[in-house]
Amino acid sequence: MRLNVFEDTLIQKELAVIGYDRLRKSVYRATWSTAEVEHFLYFGQDSRQYFTAQFGLRNPDAQKFGIEAMVKYGHPNFQLWAKERDVVVECSMTFHFASLDKFSRTSFPRVRVPDTSGDELVNLVMGFVVRNLLPIIKSIIDLETYLAFLVADLEPNRWLVSSNHMIRVAQIVAVAAQLGRSDAEIKELLKPYDCQIEKRMRHIANDTVTGIDMYVDKLLSDWALRA
Repeated sequence: MRLNVFEDTLIQKELAVIGYDRLRKSVYRATWSTAEVEHFLYFGQDSRQYFTAQFGLRNPDAQKFGIEAMVKYGHPNFQLWAKERDVVVECSMTFHFASLDKFSRTSFPRVRVPDTSGDELVNLVMGFVVRNLLPIIKSIIDLETYLAFLVADLEPNRWLVSSNHMIRVAQIVAVAAQLGRSDAEIKELLKPYDCQIEKRMRHIANDTVTGIDMYVDKLLSDWALRA
């Protein structure tokens, strides 16, 4: 569920000051995004009318490659999932503001939209974005910094709780390949997380891939053909 027009208009005005343009209702793109890394904010409310806030970032080529990988090597249900995605504004690497709690040591509060004024929501969003979010993400503007974000086992992108290991691996392959990393170097980046990746793959991969080594080899081959 999205915010009402009044609330969205208030947030839009303040976010413009710190470099976010409204793309559509409750979706914002950073004006300081680059061709290599785009940044987004998403706002709304859940079924119980609690305010929801997420941030996302993507390299366009890696984003597309990750979705293609899930359609090709994931469970057949991912074909329907891919068709329903909004390719203009969606990021596979998307995180709730609350995922920054351990990193920033400042909790993002749970507030019900009907019980909160528009001004209170604006102050909540602006304060958290400026103090807690921008210091973490604003330096991620090129392929090197995005690759470091994808690989690192750090909040808010811990490997243990990644929403989709196969997409994350595919994005790492795509970004590292764009940087000219060799196949061996790419495999070395992933090696510390092989066991976690393979364990999660068992539940979401189709029968064309039976393990992390085979999956990475197929991704490398796909990227070489795509490039």
